[in-house]
Amino acid sequence: MRRTTVIKESLHLYTPNSMPMARVAPPEFFVDGHFIPEKTVVSIHSYRTHRDPQVYGEEVETFRPER
Repeated sequence: MRRTTVIKESLHLYTPNSMPMARVAPPEFFVDGHFIPEKTVVSIHSYRTHRDPQVYGEEVETFRPER
């Protein structure tokens, strides 16, 4: 097992950044079919993105470097 895979999996489970990632919406911006007005600040919490079962599978809380 490579060291980088262990480090990446550790960062997935224990995200060092606890602050939301904020971005400003561009013109004509849609999220899941919902219109977001231009220049609206949109934020996504990094903890939530690292716990997405569509990306990491159903065992998001399990340490699995082979993902």
